[in-house]
Amino acid sequence: MGWIILASIVVIVIEAIVAWEFSNIAKKKGYYEKRWFWYSFLFTVCGYLMIIALPNRNAEASAERNFDELPDL
Repeated sequence: MGWIILASIVVIVIEAIVAWEFSNIAKKKGYYEKRWFWYSFLFTVCGYLMIIALPNRNAEASAERNFDELPDL
């Protein structure tokens, strides 16, 4: 019985670490709400897919770059 509780705690801790990393990915995409941590924590794989599918809000900065030009040397 004790090993079940220990295994459950380990699974919850690992899930929290993974959810935190996916929350950081959402922050890098421009989403700063705490809900992205909870989505990934509570819905696991579905929450991960939601964060992966988020559009990048920082796209305006990268859209201004002109990748057709060669850099000056």
